[in-house]
Amino acid sequence: MLCECKSGANVEAPQARKYAVIEPATVVNTVRITLTQRVEPTVVVLYICQGQHLARIKQGLDAEKLEFPVVGVSSTGMIFDCPQSTPKVLREALQPPTLGLANVLPRLIEFDQDSPTEAFESAVMAQLVAAMAHRKQHVGVKHIAERAAPHLALYGHGARNQLVKKVGEAARKIANADSTSFTFQSPMAGDQDGGVVHLLKSPEENDLRGRTQGYQALMRGNRARRKKAAPADPNQLDLLQVLEQADDDGGDDVVDIGEDMP
Repeated sequence: MLCECKSGANVEAPQARKYAVIEPATVVNTVRITLTQRVEPTVVVLYICQGQHLARIKQGLDAEKLEFPVVGVSSTGMIFDCPQSTPKVLREALQPPTLGLANVLPRLIEFDQDSPTEAFESAVMAQLVAAMAHRKQHVGVKHIAERAAPHLALYGHGARNQLVKKVGEAARKIANADSTSFTFQSPMAGDQDGGVVHLLKSPEENDLRGRTQGYQALMRGNRARRKKAAPADPNQLDLLQVLEQADDDGGDDVVDIGEDMP
């Protein structure tokens, strides 16, 4: 099954026509799929779009006389539009025609290789803080990318390298803004690992009673650098706010933030 994910409302006609004539064997060989049985492979094309654009996507496919199933996704539900030519196994999987969602869709992929550097800063900072908590002296940019973007392994070679490069740019920016805690070592020529961040000063070195404040100071600086970034999901808990509230209330350093925190 080939999935084309659309953020807009237009179908690129040349691309759609190529999907219609692609050879199953080409897909198997290109993606290096291992067939567990001796069968003749087939290809199904599925378009996925935002719910409000489903009608426009269908109109674009109809104009090219292409009967591809379309899935429309919104914050309240999903719509499965399957023509009769859709293979039975897929029609049965995409039932019922509409599916309501009781909760907000989780944000599984917050950034990709095309996202601006600012979109990476929060996730990179979180991994640097985690490395500090484990008393590490340095951490590689590629390692940060693998931890911050669990989906990295699913990308192609070029996209992976580009995403690692963006993570490195975010790490360099963080290090330049807080030179007392971090230094950034640029990668050598031809090095695909993206460089190394050296951790100079960790809150773990503070007295037990000062560790929370040390981490708070780090995150305050990071939050100031992200003022122009996209607003956070309103359902996302703010760990720093929880910690500050605990300090104001005279609570202990250990704070219960709940089991439902993403």
